[in-house]
Amino acid sequence: MNSQCRIEPVPAGEYLRASGFIVAGARCNGQVQARAHYFDEMARSAGEKVLFRRAMRHGRMSAAAMILDTPGRVGMLFYSSLSAPGVNRRDLVALLADIVSGAIGRGMAFVQATTSPSARKGPRLLKDAGMAHLADFIDMRCDFDLSIPPPHAEPPPWRWRDYSHFTETQLAEVILATYEQSLDCPMLKGLRSGAEIVAGHRATGVFCPSTWWLVETPEGNSAGCLLMNDVTNEAAANIVYLGVVPACRGRRLATAMLQHAKSVARKRGKLALTLSVDTRNTYALNAYLSSGFVHVSRRVIHVACAKAERLA
Repeated sequence: MNSQCRIEPVPAGEYLRASGFIVAGARCNGQVQARAHYFDEMARSAGEKVLFRRAMRHGRMSAAAMILDTPGRVGMLFYSSLSAPGVNRRDLVALLADIVSGAIGRGMAFVQATTSPSARKGPRLLKDAGMAHLADFIDMRCDFDLSIPPPHAEPPPWRWRDYSHFTETQLAEVILATYEQSLDCPMLKGLRSGAEIVAGHRATGVFCPSTWWLVETPEGNSAGCLLMNDVTNEAAANIVYLGVVPACRGRRLATAMLQHAKSVARKRGKLALTLSVDTRNTYALNAYLSSGFVHVSRRVIHVACAKAERLA
C-alpha cells in the first residue's frame, strides 16, 4: 500500500460524508446529498452488520467503501466510482482489498459487487482488488395484461406444498438437490449451508410464505421448489429462486412452475412478475422467454470468498 494512503474505519459522525463519497466522490450538491442519505441510513440501521471504511490521503478522503452483512452470510459491497472526482484508483484498490478481506475474516461466506456491462473499468478494478467474475445476470420481467383473462390450464401432474406444509430443513434439502449439475453460479456451490441459503432467499424483497412451494411428483418424490416474494414499493412479485432436481429435468416442470407463479401473482393483485437468470443457464433462459418474460437489464457480478480455490 502507498505510504501516503491511510485506510481506516469511518467514524459514525462521518457516515454521511463518506456516503456522499460513495455516491459521487468529492462532488457535493443537493442531489448527491439526497442519495447519500440512503447509504447513511443503511449504515446506521445495520449497526454491527456493516463495515464502513475510507482511504485518506493528505488529510482528504480519496475513496470510500461499505459492505453490508446480509442474511445468509453474504456481504453486499458498495464503493466509490473511479469516474468520480477526487477518487484515487490505487487507494480504492487498496481499500477494496482491505474491506473485503475484513468481511471474509468476520465470517461472511462471500462478498459480491455488482457492475454494469457498460462500466469498462469496473471488472479490472475488482480483479485488482482480489475479486473474481461470478456471472452475468439478465433481469427479466413479465407484465400482466389484466384486460385479458388468464388462460385456462389443466392442472399439471405435480403436487404443491406451501410454506405451512414443510419445514425449512426440508426446503434446504431440496434446494441443495437442485444445485446438482445446475448452470446457475456453480462457483458458489458448497460455500453456504442450506439454512443460510434459505435465510438469504427469505430476506430478498418482502417475504411471502404463502408463495413458497415445494413441488413433488405424483408419487410424492421431491421435484423442485419455487420461492416467490413481493417486490418492495411496487405491485409486483419476484421469483427469488426456482430449481428442479436432476431426475425431473426435461419434463417441463419449470414452465409449469412459471405458469403457477403468474396465476397466483395475478390473483394476489400483482401487475408483474420479475426474476433474474445467469446467462449461462440457457435452459432456464429459454423457459423464461417462452413463458412471456422479456429482458429488462443486465448485471455483472464479481465475488470474493474464503475458499479461493473456487475462484480459479
